[in-house]
Amino acid sequence: MKTNSTSNNILVLTDFSEASNIALRNAAKMVKLINGNIYVYHAHNIELPSVEQNQLTFNGRLREINRQTFVKAKEIISSIEKEQGINIEFTMDHGNIKNCISKKVREINPDLVILGRRKSKFLDFLGDKVTQFVIDHCDTSVLISGGNHELHSFSNLSLGFFGDTIEKSEFQIIEHLQESPRSIKYFGIRSRMPSAETTDAEQKTTTSYVFSQDGSKAIDALTSYVARTNTELFCIPKNNNTKLQPVKEMVNRLEIPILLYK
Repeated sequence: MKTNSTSNNILVLTDFSEASNIALRNAAKMVKLINGNIYVYHAHNIELPSVEQNQLTFNGRLREINRQTFVKAKEIISSIEKEQGINIEFTMDHGNIKNCISKKVREINPDLVILGRRKSKFLDFLGDKVTQFVIDHCDTSVLISGGNHELHSFSNLSLGFFGDTIEKSEFQIIEHLQESPRSIKYFGIRSRMPSAETTDAEQKTTTSYVFSQDGSKAIDALTSYVARTNTELFCIPKNNNTKLQPVKEMVNRLEIPILLYK
């Protein structure tokens, strides 16, 4: 399928679960916003045959798996293409899933990688802690789509940002998100604060929530407030500290879509 002539590339990793399908539908809406290309990629973990196994039998099994996968992908993707009026390119591979994803990321050089999230802990998506692998080892922004949270659009959202300000981003989606938000809230963690502070900013649509990092309850309070304020998309700057706490805890606990941006 043809793609648009632009450098904004979105790569969606799928295992064809409902969480993956929601992630793909969210990606289709985002790609229209930034006028970009959307690629869908699936890798299945199939062990190569041993010396004792029949190569022809293995090849036949692989062809059947590929055929079934393409049929499934075509059904899902065609529906979204027709609904959103976009073109989507699908590819697949087999082998070690992490190695396959790394190779695909190098090939496409996406501005954003999108994954779904099951109702269980996000680290189990696609198996073998693939989501954390993408966050830690892929030099790109990452959107972890909420398990049951399909966004109607990426405008007029209630946005939450981790930190005191919105850090400058290489990816245009941050600029687009700021053009017409319903509200913007900042959530921070600071030391030596006796309790949670809530301060109103100059604009009515902007609010700051700051929590003490003393003790283990700061993340509980922060994630609880994110939920209570009906935040629809939580944005975390992706920097050298993204691999560390409290970012992992926030990603693990929040059920809404999370954008780790660079």
